[in-house]
Amino acid sequence: MTNRGFTLIEVMVASAVFAIFMVGILNLLDTSTKISVVETELSDTQENVRFAAYHIMRTARMTGSAMMPMAANVAGTDSWLAGSLDSNQSTNFTTPFGAVEVVDGSDVLTLRGFFEVAPFFRTSMRSARSPAVRR
Repeated sequence: MTNRGFTLIEVMVASAVFAIFMVGILNLLDTSTKISVVETELSDTQENVRFAAYHIMRTARMTGSAMMPMAANVAGTDSWLAGSLDSNQSTNFTTPFGAVEVVDGSDVLTLRGFFEVAPFFRTSMRSARSPAVRR
């Protein structure tokens, strides 16, 4: 009579080897999922930084490009300015919109322009009601 099948010890050893193998595979999948999440968040952050830099550069390039009403410089008051800074010497300055505090050691760039709408839209010449998206 020949014995067919596996002994209990053989089944337990095979199950243990399979369990160790599966733990290793699941650990690898978990690690790769965590790396994927971190890489996706990093990519999103880089995209946001690129968008912000593009938006700032575009706004800076548009500075002074529109027709702006110029008030007369009454008695040297620079009434046409929203505010002025002289070499960032003070820690705060006042504009018509309120007081602005400047952190020591920081640089301030004051842009002057007509920024009524976002730089990604322009008013169509055909209709003043429908903005057209710039591409």
